[in-house]
Amino acid sequence: PMVSAAGLYVSDAIENHVGNGKFQLLYLSALCLAYGLGPIHTYSNMFASRQPTWHRVCPASAATEQASNATAVSCPTVALTSPADCAVPLDEWEVDTPGRSIVGDFKLECHRHGKVPELGSVYFLGYAVGVLACGNICDMIGRRWAYFLGYAVVGVGGFLAPLASTWTVYACARFMLGAGVASLCLSAYVWAMELLDTSARRIMSWLPSVAFSFGQILATPLAYMVQEWRSFLVWCQLLSLLGVTYWCFLRESP
Repeated sequence: PMVSAAGLYVSDAIENHVGNGKFQLLYLSALCLAYGLGPIHTYSNMFASRQPTWHRVCPASAATEQASNATAVSCPTVALTSPADCAVPLDEWEVDTPGRSIVGDFKLECHRHGKVPELGSVYFLGYAVGVLACGNICDMIGRRWAYFLGYAVVGVGGFLAPLASTWTVYACARFMLGAGVASLCLSAYVWAMELLDTSARRIMSWLPSVAFSFGQILATPLAYMVQEWRSFLVWCQLLSLLGVTYWCFLRESP
């Protein structure tokens, strides 16, 4: 039987009058690229927090004492390991290769070592906040602007992280990255889903996960080539922002 156009749902209209043409495939590719490159920050912290090697250095007072008394060696320069050498004050710990890890630059050893796994919790706390907020934001301002807003948060957090001088600032950047990645991923998923007809929506059950996996795999060779953690995070940020370069050419979801 004939069905009036006014009685069609949007998904029925897409299926009956549009189908899955080049327009849908183009949007699916663009949004899945963002789904893969945007979340590259998810596991970037694993490479930024690699375990460094340490050696012991004399504090200023001990160095002065040693210089005045050549026979007294009060603070020998030796290798340090955690937790075996945690009796040595952290002020006397010096990383062998500065700039290779947040563990070395922020001295996250001994009683501060727990701050390293806390960064994962901070990121996914931000992710939870982003997921909870994004649903309402998508309905209020549309999928297109929610997608852009997610990338804006990723942009701030992604450039704040390599500039961080303390663990607290770095943790705030990770929180923002988690919230932004959640927002852009959820809005991209819903956006792509609504542009496909019902026969092709099963693709969305696996394609975003594949794109996400390739994005995470990409971080491994990048970390191998860029050993300095701040530069590595900058490159991760530049790659993740590729998904917003074509945002102005994308149309709003129907």
